[in-house]
Amino acid sequence: MTKMEKGFCFIVFLLAAALSFNYSSAYGQKAVSVRVRLILASNEPGFSGASPELNDIAGNLGSLFKYKGYKLLKSSTRSVSPGKPATMSLPYGTKLEISSAGGGKNGRSLSVRWLQTQRGEIVSTQVRLRGRNPVLIGGPSVKDGVLIIALSLR
Repeated sequence: MTKMEKGFCFIVFLLAAALSFNYSSAYGQKAVSVRVRLILASNEPGFSGASPELNDIAGNLGSLFKYKGYKLLKSSTRSVSPGKPATMSLPYGTKLEISSAGGGKNGRSLSVRWLQTQRGEIVSTQVRLRGRNPVLIGGPSVKDGVLIIALSLR
């Protein structure tokens, strides 16, 4: 084998190793359980404070979104794994799609798409979840206020 052929073989080997590393880091991830909460934030009469089920994130809601009250509309846990997005139908003609974008010691990255029947995609973002720390995503305005999604690892 000539020196040039050896060099070419080495480059092919490095490329194959790099591709297999990327594949294993993206697709070798285990499924993760994600807690999804849909919240209605409103300034309407009768809204004040937060639903008892939101006590763990009430401070975050109040500091990020300036509304009088926060009501939990729906709560669910979904299993999310690479290549297999989790979907969730939500009130007000909306739907959530969550897919894994990798992860490691510093948490899990997720791609999040929030869709509404009349408007199509209303939010498309990537978030990194660490521990049980929630990520809050503001969504569309609805008749009584605005929708917010809270995501956290279970």
